[in-house]
Amino acid sequence: MRKVIKNLGISNSFKIQNSKFKIAPKTFGAAFTLIEIMITTAVLALLITGIYAIFKGGTDSWTKGNVRMERYQNARAILEMMSREISCAMVNKARKIYMLGVDESSSGKVKGARSSADELFFVAPLYPKSSLDASGNTTKSDLVELGYWVKDDTELMRHYRATANFVYETYSGANNDDPLGIAAAGLRFYYYHDDSADSSVNWGSDDSGSDTYLYKLPKKIKIVLSTLDEEKREDTQIFETTVFIPGAE
Repeated sequence: MRKVIKNLGISNSFKIQNSKFKIAPKTFGAAFTLIEIMITTAVLALLITGIYAIFKGGTDSWTKGNVRMERYQNARAILEMMSREISCAMVNKARKIYMLGVDESSSGKVKGARSSADELFFVAPLYPKSSLDASGNTTKSDLVELGYWVKDDTELMRHYRATANFVYETYSGANNDDPLGIAAAGLRFYYYHDDSADSSVNWGSDDSGSDTYLYKLPKKIKIVLSTLDEEKREDTQIFETTVFIPGAE
């Protein structure tokens, strides 16, 4: 072995002195600048804002659609109930049973200052037979007072009173007036006393000074109901229907 080393010209005293091993540093790509980061952040913010706006718009549309549908269903149900009850209205001079319709601008409101729209009161044979049977009084009449009005510009009310003395009473917080569960911006009644387009905003069937309305019923009544969205998500909606009264002469 020494001979081989010698032949190669390498001294036996071969030493590595002051040797330095250097490792080349790992190189990285160029970093993002501050301006690039800011631009990227702005683009992402715009993208997220756009997605949120689309999502919120869809959610709002769905909510408004539900609110509109609920108001429509409630209003139609109430108008159907009103139409059914009004169509049963009757008058009787001997018993002083009459229909009374009061315009919203009249000073003679039945329900007083808390009434903020048109009023309509009448008598109809709608007292439940089951209640008559349960009372045990077979001579009790099935006639009841009914009426509709708006309280304090917002609440649609229904007047209901089973009595033998038909005198429409002023509102005093009694149990005879109940809310119908819908916010009302207005309530109008138009009374048609013949087949023409002529109508009246008042109907006083017990008015002895008016032969036209003396203990009579109108041939038809147009009801116009304006409803409110209490959370202000929707504009006022207007619903109307016309009721024909079979008992009219």
